[in-house]
Amino acid sequence: MDNILVSNEEGMTSLIVGEAITYLCREEMENDCTVTNAALNGNSE
Repeated sequence: MDNILVSNEEGMTSLIVGEAITYLCREEMENDCTVTNAALNGNSE
């Protein structure tokens, strides 16, 4: 039961982070989302 709760919390966190990244990407649109893409890719060049 605990694992389900933790998994659900992680899912919600991922959803919130995803929405935050999407928002940041819109804010940075004139910069081609450079910072956002770096964050999404985990700096894997």
